[in-house]
Amino acid sequence: MRGLLCIALIAGLAGGCDDYFDPDGVVLTPDCDQPQKVNTIRPRDADDDAYVDGYIVVSLQCPVQTGIITVRTLADEPVTGLLNLHHGGRQVRFRPSPGLEPNTTYDAFLDTPDGFRDWRFQTSDLGRPTGTNELAWVAVSMLGARGTLLDPPGVTEALQDELGDFNTVLQLTSDATGATVNARLGGFLPADEGDPQDPAQPVVDATAAWGDPTVTLGPVDLVWRMDGWSMALEQATWTVALDSDLTGGGGGGGQLEAMWDVRQVAPVFGEDPCLTAAELDTPCTACADGTPACLPFLLVHTPANPWFGTLTAN
Repeated sequence: MRGLLCIALIAGLAGGCDDYFDPDGVVLTPDCDQPQKVNTIRPRDADDDAYVDGYIVVSLQCPVQTGIITVRTLADEPVTGLLNLHHGGRQVRFRPSPGLEPNTTYDAFLDTPDGFRDWRFQTSDLGRPTGTNELAWVAVSMLGARGTLLDPPGVTEALQDELGDFNTVLQLTSDATGATVNARLGGFLPADEGDPQDPAQPVVDATAAWGDPTVTLGPVDLVWRMDGWSMALEQATWTVALDSDLTGGGGGGGQLEAMWDVRQVAPVFGEDPCLTAAELDTPCTACADGTPACLPFLLVHTPANPWFGTLTAN
């Protein structure tokens, strides 16, 4: 493919190839009933705060049968990871494994039968160890609306618009002991002075995994109160990286992976999310009670700010 040839050339000559997509992202030779184009790229071109353990993702207007994302350092060292097509071939997703390095610039390359695109981004300093197990009462607040929703397919845009009410706090309630730390999850009110706890949201206490600087809480089940409806998440797991400067007002960032029980939410989205997702090759699967009404939920690149309150149990 032309894109693969361009990758080889770019490794030695920056800017040596033009994108196959025009400047607006519209492919020159579309292969569907509407012009093929790049809808979104994450991390964005020229981002300087990408999350080291996040995904590199391109969403397309039209499906493709094959799609390749490769990532390299400026020293032309390849990044290893897992590559998949999602959403019926409309989303190309690359998960670095191991994660990216903090404060490092990367070149990313998309190659599909319809076109080629390259871009550059830099990771933030998240990912550097804190160097301590003294974590009691450290807390971060996460604004769901500022993350990138990769799943469920078909309703990501509509659901993303609803995430203004999905504001969570992760607070550590003990120092770390080996590979575990006690943690509490709750909600906060970002529009109120001091970002106080949201008493309407559930509070969950759990033993979380600790691998400096990353906290992993879950899987847990919870029902989050949104504006006029409730979002039921099963087997929800938060993976949050803490800023290495715990005492200097550092925050963090992370992602949430869960199964979303879509029963009773059709009026919010105008149609049954199971039907919409099935059109993109993602049928609903069984929820905990056996009913086939659950879709994957994946929220990534979610920034986190330091939170200075204390979560109390409901």
